[in-house]
Amino acid sequence: MTGRQSSKAVELLVAVVSLAGLGTIFLTDALLDWQMPRGVSLAGVFVFFLLYLIADINPIRLLNRADAGEFTTSATFAYALLLLAPFPVALVAIATGTLCAERRPGAKKPWVRTLFNVGQVLLSYAAAGAVLHGLGASQVAERFAGNASQGQVDVAVLALIPAGLAMYLTNVLLITLVITVDQRISLWALLRQGLGVRDVLSHLLLLGLAPVFVLVWLHNWLLTPMLLIAVYATYRATQNAVAGSHDSRHDVLTGLPNRRLLDERLAELTSVRDGKNAFASMLMDLDRFKTINDVMGHHVGDQLLIAAAERLRSIDGVDTVARVGGDEFAFIVRLDDDEALLAMATQIVEAITAPYEIQDVPLQVGASLGIARFPLHGHDAPSLMRRADSAMYLAKRTGTGVRFASPIVTTYDDEPGDDPGRNSLLGDVEAALALGQFRLDHQPQVDMVSGRVRGIEALLRWDHPEHGAVPPARFVPAIEHTELYSALTRHVLHLALDDQRTLAAAGFDLPVSVNISARDLLDMRLARDIADLLADAGVRHDRLTLEITENALVVDLERAQQVVSELTELGIGLALDDFGTGYASLGTLRDLPVAELKIDRSFVAAMGVPSGSSIVGAIVGLAHELGLHVVAEGIETQEQFDALRGFGCDIAQGYLVSRPLPRQRLIGWLRERQLGAAEYRNPFGFDHHLQEVAG
Repeated sequence: MTGRQSSKAVELLVAVVSLAGLGTIFLTDALLDWQMPRGVSLAGVFVFFLLYLIADINPIRLLNRADAGEFTTSATFAYALLLLAPFPVALVAIATGTLCAERRPGAKKPWVRTLFNVGQVLLSYAAAGAVLHGLGASQVAERFAGNASQGQVDVAVLALIPAGLAMYLTNVLLITLVITVDQRISLWALLRQGLGVRDVLSHLLLLGLAPVFVLVWLHNWLLTPMLLIAVYATYRATQNAVAGSHDSRHDVLTGLPNRRLLDERLAELTSVRDGKNAFASMLMDLDRFKTINDVMGHHVGDQLLIAAAERLRSIDGVDTVARVGGDEFAFIVRLDDDEALLAMATQIVEAITAPYEIQDVPLQVGASLGIARFPLHGHDAPSLMRRADSAMYLAKRTGTGVRFASPIVTTYDDEPGDDPGRNSLLGDVEAALALGQFRLDHQPQVDMVSGRVRGIEALLRWDHPEHGAVPPARFVPAIEHTELYSALTRHVLHLALDDQRTLAAAGFDLPVSVNISARDLLDMRLARDIADLLADAGVRHDRLTLEITENALVVDLERAQQVVSELTELGIGLALDDFGTGYASLGTLRDLPVAELKIDRSFVAAMGVPSGSSIVGAIVGLAHELGLHVVAEGIETQEQFDALRGFGCDIAQGYLVSRPLPRQRLIGWLRERQLGAAEYRNPFGFDHHLQEVAG
């Protein structure tokens, strides 16, 4: 259903409800008597009308609801009117009170909503009146006044419960129906929300007070103010509950919905699987915000976020805008056309990147935004947000500003394709994770002076049941921008820590290095998840080193620095992998808490020529000036080893030391070195014997 079709359907529904509500007044006027019951005065009707009006113009707005509904105690006095006055009089009074409350100065409610609300209220109380009449309990006030037998009073009392339920259910059904038509949210999901136990009990409590008010008014009206205390207590309790619910679902700084409320609304929307509920989730990250926050102070950063939130609130056409991270915002947009979504995303980015003036200082931030469509890119809230996050990262990496998620993205710059082999590969990776087909080999790293094994690097292997060994270069690029990538990263870390624990139990408590990508460095959950994995494995934090590449730092340096800072606070070591092949500046290298630098194997292989050796020597010297240890990868010959040791390189890794080995073979290799340490022939041409394996 398009937005225009939805609007027409809402207008039709409003017309039907309004006319039906108005029709109840004409119907009751024709069928029922306007004469006041014996023992009941017009003063009582007037008092309860005023109480109804006062309660109706002071509702509690339910900001946590998708429909932004209202809670009011007016039901007590409306139901009391229905019990006290003749049915036509009660309906006219209720309609008049509702109309006055809806059109009061400052309400700013459209006439369409006013007409619907009047019709909805009339139909709800007409349903209650119909139940009372159907059960033979129409003259409730007259019976309460003592003008009936005890049996008739008992019938009236018993009829109050189903009548109140009829009123409440009719009210909920009508509200739910118009929201379903307008917002295309699941009818049953909204009904479950509207019929929650807490909501039902609150409304039934208010309705249950109505006959008590009538009894007290008829027999001693001076006690009526005492009952108002109970109504006020209910009002305040609900107000406090709503405030608490609001606070738990909204960001304290900006007042925007938070991740919890966003997830709830996405869950409501994704529960509809009729093919007509098209919408998009968007995720946006601010560029350069961290620099502003660090240089100018958190108070300026906070004011900038507040100003950004105000701009986002003012954009028409966005159903929900939420703050889901330090400088991350998410959106729900009800559009089903790529062109319209792109225009909306561009409008959001332009609004957020326009210049600011905070404390008389001009400031400007950039933004990258990813778009994921339901159901094209995901069928639930987590998958949609992961796809939007991947698209946002791709927009940041390519500098496009806005990017749609793709079912399959194979490299940074490729567009999605229809290659069935790639689809099959993605499915196989998902299955491999579930079936435990991934494993790790480990390549030892040895001290170039003492010969001691200083650590191991974990290398991913996939033993495919049909295709045999599948190299990481074949499948990692295919999943790097899908939700599978984060799962694979966590799985590799889990395997590495499990292997480290096994090695430590065998007597070789060696640090393990694991490669992570640029994608991982933009994941704000990485440090928290690694802390959990370390705790589960029972491995010390300093036994894990993460290897990152230079290019991982230039995608979004601010965000990467934040993740790196969280990792170093945990005590996790960091190594800069493949140094010399990327674009990181010396300033970046100096500012990052990296303890180790790894020379790329291409430089080691090129050491046969003078220029190649000079480059390697310069890298080693630079690293030592910065206080970093140096690891040389890909050492295959004694000549390479000797030259690197001459430059002062600290750690050697490569086939000359050992090929990558599975865990059990690695333990055997370590034991052989340990047993033969005293007589072991030094393959590196050392003048002294190896002292120990691990130290």
